[in-house]
Amino acid sequence: MLPSSLRTAFSGYIEILQTKLRPKNMVDFEFGPMVVHTPEDLRYLVVEAESAPEFSRLVTETETAFSPGGLFGLREAVKNFFRRTGHYYQVYHSEKVSSDEVFERFASAFENKWQGRKRYLAPMGAVQFCADSIKFRGFEIRSFSFADLDKLLGNSINEVFYPWASVDLTKLEPYWFIDVSDQSLSLFDPELIEIIEAHPSVRKEFTGFPAAIEDALRPLVLYDWEPVHKWASFQSVSDPASETGFGWFHFQLPFWLEVNDNLLVPPPSAPIIPNFEMEIVGDDDCPDFEMPFRAVEMDVDSEATFRTFVSWADECLTSLQPLQEKWPFIEISIGFLLKAFFSEGLEQLLWHIAVLESLFGENKEGNTNLMAERLGTTLGGEMGKNNIKKAFKGLYNFRSELVHGKKGLLEQKIYVGHLREARQFARSALQWFLRYLELVKSQRDANNDLLPKREELLAMLDFDESARNRLSQLVKVLPTGFPSSLAQ
Repeated sequence: MLPSSLRTAFSGYIEILQTKLRPKNMVDFEFGPMVVHTPEDLRYLVVEAESAPEFSRLVTETETAFSPGGLFGLREAVKNFFRRTGHYYQVYHSEKVSSDEVFERFASAFENKWQGRKRYLAPMGAVQFCADSIKFRGFEIRSFSFADLDKLLGNSINEVFYPWASVDLTKLEPYWFIDVSDQSLSLFDPELIEIIEAHPSVRKEFTGFPAAIEDALRPLVLYDWEPVHKWASFQSVSDPASETGFGWFHFQLPFWLEVNDNLLVPPPSAPIIPNFEMEIVGDDDCPDFEMPFRAVEMDVDSEATFRTFVSWADECLTSLQPLQEKWPFIEISIGFLLKAFFSEGLEQLLWHIAVLESLFGENKEGNTNLMAERLGTTLGGEMGKNNIKKAFKGLYNFRSELVHGKKGLLEQKIYVGHLREARQFARSALQWFLRYLELVKSQRDANNDLLPKREELLAMLDFDESARNRLSQLVKVLPTGFPSSLAQ
């Protein structure tokens, strides 16, 4: 039960705001004088209100009621609450406000203290969807109106009280965003944030994205963006070395926006937001005009295919998450694929080969041939196996010579077609392996101790179907305790 003195102090401060937050900026127009609301005017009035005895009394009663034990920056926390909830803004603009609802939010905020949840908006550059919203298990892809962005980011409030957190919303409107929330409670204690941020985890350094965004990106980077790329028809598929045009398409995340729901701390600083890339369009019947550049413009059919695949990939990765200790190579390989997706040039090749090594490689003699054989078996079947083996060996040899610093290597040609080929090998192989593990897991859900190890999973690729059938029959007749059980 909260003390009545807290409610009294709260009501007292709310009451003086009704008189103190009255616009004073009068401008003479032809039709007469008129009040003009400005950020500077509101800031000045708020500073005056927060200097009043009623505000100090509320701070004192808040400390007594919630026993924060020397809570760092309590006075600033109370300021942030009234600023971030928009209460000052609403009173200044003569909007109707329920003091009871504001008090409930105030009490709830201080009961939770520095805990809160983070929400991220990550823009997908050069991509356009048909639907305004596409929902998946753990995230959503959606577009926002100007008004929606202003409300979600609190931009009008930030322009007044937190200018470093305000953004130019006109730069955000053309984007579709990955909208994802971190479901874990985060600590926003200003005394501890600097300590935490000074020692980031290895995983954070590896990807550069917050964990929640990374989790949403995993199924997206597995998707084959090439068929929906508007330049796909210009790309050759027969000989990468003849490629003179475009590489493979990968959307960019030029920045991300963070929203936290802890009303006691300031909002996060706004990132640098570049101008959206534009293109000139027009024809004989229509004059040229500028519009946002889209490398991918999905229609209803391609969007349905995209939704189906990403939903499957998202569910599959989620179902395999509890088995990371048993099969850690999956998280490693998807991490490498993420790294490759947001890299450029030769770095793409290095990370895509790393994906294939994490899936098919072993620390043994003849590893290159072994990987080529396994990749050809999984992706090529009997018809395309030799072509895939040859292409992979060419890519792998170039990669090996590059990392070992072979003289003159940088003068050799590496075509964008080769980069696209490496991407397709890595993406397709990882997709195949996920289906393989999904199948194995479905037969062993009752007892994860019986799940095969990575080397056992790979061993099955080294036998043809006839050999696997013979081995299956052999396993059925082996006695318990084999081979020692047969000793005399």
